[in-house]
Amino acid sequence: MSTELAPTVASESRSTRRRLREPRTTTMVQRYALVFAWIAMTAFFAFLHPGEYFTVAHVSAMLSTQSVLLILSLSALAPLLAGDLDLSIASNMALAEVLFANLNVNHGWSVPGAILAALGVSLLVGIFNSAVIVGLGIDSIVVTLGMSTLLAGMALSMGATPILGVSGSMVDLLRFRFFYLQIAFWIALALGLVLWFLYTQTRFGRHLLFVGANRNAAKLAGIRVELVRSVAFISSALLSGVAGTMLAGLFASADANTAPSMLLPALAAVFLGATAFIPGRFNVPGTFVAVYFLVFGISGLELSGLSGWVSQAFYGGSLVVAVILSNLGGRLTRLRRVSA
Repeated sequence: MSTELAPTVASESRSTRRRLREPRTTTMVQRYALVFAWIAMTAFFAFLHPGEYFTVAHVSAMLSTQSVLLILSLSALAPLLAGDLDLSIASNMALAEVLFANLNVNHGWSVPGAILAALGVSLLVGIFNSAVIVGLGIDSIVVTLGMSTLLAGMALSMGATPILGVSGSMVDLLRFRFFYLQIAFWIALALGLVLWFLYTQTRFGRHLLFVGANRNAAKLAGIRVELVRSVAFISSALLSGVAGTMLAGLFASADANTAPSMLLPALAAVFLGATAFIPGRFNVPGTFVAVYFLVFGISGLELSGLSGWVSQAFYGGSLVVAVILSNLGGRLTRLRRVSA
């Protein structure tokens, strides 16, 4: 490295490290505001609907049935941490769901074989996304938006009508209850813990954050930016495939129209989760809390007589609020740094 370049690398690296450390200066209120809001909202609806809302059966149902949404939300994290956006996750999930069910129900494939085939297709989607976005340098929003439409169409070509009769062994496994919660929830929780460890305790996780904060500085520091971004897209696609196969297993059927509608809830949860625990940074614990904040909120509103339109309005409103809060949080952090 030349003597002229060394100061530039050091300066950019220091700047990037400062930005990665910024969320640590946030207050306890900022970190846990979403958790407090979740608790307060739960208490409010429990008061409005005693004996209905905060019961073991109802809470268990909310936690278990939305495990697929949790996995789909987690699948969006890696590209976002790397400074990209994958809008194809929900349609990729739909394709994996329908392909798995089609192979299992209509072609007699075993559950493991159908799962591997569905995940294989998801892997190919991730490789294609990374090749076009990272390899050719095309904007991630443009590519994944186009892929979202393409994958949704492919899913409809195989499952325009619901595919019923997914193997009972998979259905029984995912619905099996352990400590009142279905195994599907524990699988989602385990995946969340693995991703938390990967993103916060490993070199890859640090590189992912570094790339998302400043790609030029990351390159100058010797990080293989293209590889990190490619792995992010591929892992995102694989997690979407896992969510799709689990969706088919949980409901013993597949409907190509269901999964694409989950894109807005997943993105709302991820952006809302970026306001919690480590405000200003996409993170696993925040995503977990945000998913169930949204789920508990919608369930309470539906018990109050609001249904149909309320879910889309709640998800959309939450996404707007999350983006505003993240922006304000970033400005407050910068102001504190300047004043210090």
